[in-house]
Amino acid sequence: MNRLKIFVDPEIPESKGAFDHLGDIVPFEAANFHHEQAADADVLVIRSTTKVDGHLLAATRNLKAIGTPVIGLDHIDLQAVHDFEIMHNRRLPIVNAPGATAGGVADWVMAALANALGINLSPSSLCVGIVGFGHCGQAVAQRLDKLKINWIAVDPPKQALQEPGKWSTYEDLAQCQVITLHVPLTKPSESKWPTFQMVNQQFVSGLPSCKCLINSSRGPVLDEKLILANQNQIKFCLDVFNNEPTPNADVIQAAHFATPHIAGNVIEGRQRAVKMVVTGLEELFFKGWGCPKQDSNMHAPVERSASQDKAPSPADVTSELGHLAVSFKSDYCLAKPEIQTQVFKYYRSLSMRREVDWGL
Repeated sequence: MNRLKIFVDPEIPESKGAFDHLGDIVPFEAANFHHEQAADADVLVIRSTTKVDGHLLAATRNLKAIGTPVIGLDHIDLQAVHDFEIMHNRRLPIVNAPGATAGGVADWVMAALANALGINLSPSSLCVGIVGFGHCGQAVAQRLDKLKINWIAVDPPKQALQEPGKWSTYEDLAQCQVITLHVPLTKPSESKWPTFQMVNQQFVSGLPSCKCLINSSRGPVLDEKLILANQNQIKFCLDVFNNEPTPNADVIQAAHFATPHIAGNVIEGRQRAVKMVVTGLEELFFKGWGCPKQDSNMHAPVERSASQDKAPSPADVTSELGHLAVSFKSDYCLAKPEIQTQVFKYYRSLSMRREVDWGL
């Protein structure tokens, strides 16, 4: 079997050396990546910042798989992938990492909740509405259970499939003081329950008890005009935005708690995500052939100081993310428009942390 030519974005955390045993590695800079560069790629390993569409796929001759160590797939045009498969009469598998960073996302949600409600947090009188009950939503529920905070879950697709669980309706969210969003980004052409701008003024009008709305899913799930219009009534905690990495500064200013898409930036989650993609590619290309020998140090723990080896407490993460949010908001909103992208990326680069050990 000829060695695979694997194009890897070197900015993927924990990816250095991870794919070397699978083939010849071609690093590429996502910001300056042109479709023609992918002409000889057998495999693309990308972040969510690289958009896979019909134009990119048309430029490839040999593409056999796409790896992306992230949870969602909204950066990949699945219809274009389907068209590619029909044209070439072969599958184009996509290997991603569902659930890999769910623990980090859930830790971020708990920190956002604590920063928003502070000393007013009274578990016995609080109810959190979890919209979307996949890996991240379930991880949030586990943490709420540890704190004895009541929650309900709304997930129409899972309910329609009659998956086991105690499902609530959107109408039930009226009793919740906090809403946290954990849905994929879908449009009407893609789902019976589209989430694009799902949270709009009409949605919020049905939430009379809502004091805090948290979004760590995808920016376009939330109509940003809603934030500007309701910032005095609802504390918005946001990790995702429209037009990243240059979101609207007015939206960031209006948010109570804003961070630059870093909820899932935990060392354990990034390692887990890369390992899931590596394993998926191994199974695709070497199952039955015997996988090439892997560097024994590939997934060795990252060297850290003694203080870094100790998992942080919930209070540690709440404080760390709280300080980051304050600094990010100030610097981003004061920056000239032409350098806001650099500010967004700079704060994102500072944000890698460890997961909280909740004893789950």
